[in-house]
Amino acid sequence: MEVLLAPSLPTMQRPGEGSNMTSDLMGEQRREWCILYDQIRPLLQQFGEEDDGGERKDYLLLDENLGLWHHRIETSNLEIVRPVVSSHCRNC
Repeated sequence: MEVLLAPSLPTMQRPGEGSNMTSDLMGEQRREWCILYDQIRPLLQQFGEEDDGGERKDYLLLDENLGLWHHRIETSNLEIVRPVVSSHCRNC
């Protein structure tokens, strides 16, 4: 099971704006991605064990930033996708 956390953010350049908007959005994405990752990780640790690449645990919060506006959590433990966990993640 895969859970994606994705805020709604602008992705298009407005007419008349300089070409820096793309690089500004990329920089903003990187900053926000790191901040959210650092908030989501300890939150999930309250509800289960993080997969560390060894034996399978409760969830895996992917630490790879692909430049998208979301974080990816993989789990086979349905406890991780309970509404209380989801709502806590959305409030990060």
